[in-house]
Amino acid sequence: MIVNDAFELYTTVMGWHINNGLFTLMMGTGIILIPFAFIIGGNIIDARNNRDKDDIGVSFFNKTEMQLYVAFFVLLLCVNPMINLSVSNVRAMDTTCSPGDGGSTPDVEQNDYGNTGTTYDQVQELDLGGDTIKIPVLWYVWDYVASSLSLSAKSALPCQTDIRRISTAATTSRIENPDLADEFGMFMRDCWRPSFNRYLREKPGLATHGMGTTTPDDVKWAGSQIFLAGQPYYRHFRAEEGLSSFPYVASRDEAKATNATLSDGKGFPFCDEWWESPYNGLRDRLVRHFRVEHSDLAEFWPEYVQAQIDNGVTPRPTYDDMLLQTILMSDHDTVRMQQSNRYPRDESWGDVASDAAQRGVAVVADASSLGDRSKALMTQTAAPMLRAILLMVITFLIPILLIASGYSVGAVVTLMLIKFSVYFWAFLFAVAAWVDNYLLAAWSGVVGGDLSRWILVSSNGGKMDMAVSALNFITRWMHILLPIIFTSLMGAVGAKAGGFDGTLTGPGAREAGNAAESAPKDANRVVGSAGKVGGK
Repeated sequence: MIVNDAFELYTTVMGWHINNGLFTLMMGTGIILIPFAFIIGGNIIDARNNRDKDDIGVSFFNKTEMQLYVAFFVLLLCVNPMINLSVSNVRAMDTTCSPGDGGSTPDVEQNDYGNTGTTYDQVQELDLGGDTIKIPVLWYVWDYVASSLSLSAKSALPCQTDIRRISTAATTSRIENPDLADEFGMFMRDCWRPSFNRYLREKPGLATHGMGTTTPDDVKWAGSQIFLAGQPYYRHFRAEEGLSSFPYVASRDEAKATNATLSDGKGFPFCDEWWESPYNGLRDRLVRHFRVEHSDLAEFWPEYVQAQIDNGVTPRPTYDDMLLQTILMSDHDTVRMQQSNRYPRDESWGDVASDAAQRGVAVVADASSLGDRSKALMTQTAAPMLRAILLMVITFLIPILLIASGYSVGAVVTLMLIKFSVYFWAFLFAVAAWVDNYLLAAWSGVVGGDLSRWILVSSNGGKMDMAVSALNFITRWMHILLPIIFTSLMGAVGAKAGGFDGTLTGPGAREAGNAAESAPKDANRVVGSAGKVGGK
């Protein structure tokens, strides 16, 4: 059996496990025989109400025979678990777009039960108790066909850069290493803020520093090229506290500490060295942290890099700086440090009550903004999980629904189409994500441009703010309305197709019974007529 992802793998197994338990319960209590009793009892009543009282037995037999046949085969093929399902044969086929030299290409990863490479494997609550899972014949075939078709349709969509996930990951990422975060706060206090204040006082303009290509936003982040290149800025200011990341250098640090013993071996680098020094510089450590160590962003960094290469943004330090600038300028703690001119470890961070009130308002605003930026991605993430849960519920309710329907063929057809439609949601979700990324790229001009600039614009507002909000709304509702509409249409088709059930057990069966009842009389007439002809 093939499923869409690791979560669906476990919900599928549990769904059939519960299905087997419910069937065993209803078989042990005799509930599975109730529909047969209703068929027999109902037809006895109908036969006794027939005007022709002499043919009660014949009428009863004619009405009951076909209905019992149909009910028996529905019970045998659609309700009774017959085929063993080994959990090792349930596989998740996860299709992703892997970045490479030629752009993003489809990559199908096969994950087995208990070895999906996710945290789902660590949960011990999915205990089957040594039971063997079984599946009815019809659903064994139908689930395989439905899941295969949905996955094949999904893989037919072209690969694209997942701008939504990259932008959300970038704008919601924080420095997870507490020591690195603390040092970055020190840099903002000792280097960026004094440099920014001097820049505002002097108002030198971009051209003064030969930075014709530098944007006005350059001075708003820690790695500003203006501050790094300008003598009055990062070259002038230095760390006010000793840094364990930089060793003590007497020629440089004796103004802060007369010897290495007094500084505990810690150095006091100037801001440009603090930021730009290879490997142990703050920039390289931040890039390394987000590219390799960060739990969320590291997954999307290669895709971001490939997108920048495809868009002609080179060399690598350029787009590393671009994404680093995007992350840091979207960090609400960094923004609060910039606005308050304070450092989180300073005791003055919350001295004044008015500052606390303003900070509370800022936190609420930040949380609201964060939620708005991540709602569309949250919908994309939650929708497949809801789909997997719904498939699990439909699976273990199959015996109850078919018994309640009296083993109706119409109910079987309707359930088949509804379950197929829910399987096909995977393709509809992929279409919604494709439309979302296509419109993001088209509206923002990402194609042939800088992806990081678009991420920054989409997260912090600007001329694209209304378009982004509208697209967020469209994306969320596409993930909700498309599946509902499709399943409703398939349910209506199933109800219409269920009319075939009446042909087997309703008027069609009665007509067949009447024909069988009149067959002996017709045969006698034919034989009598033939005898008369022969006598002549």
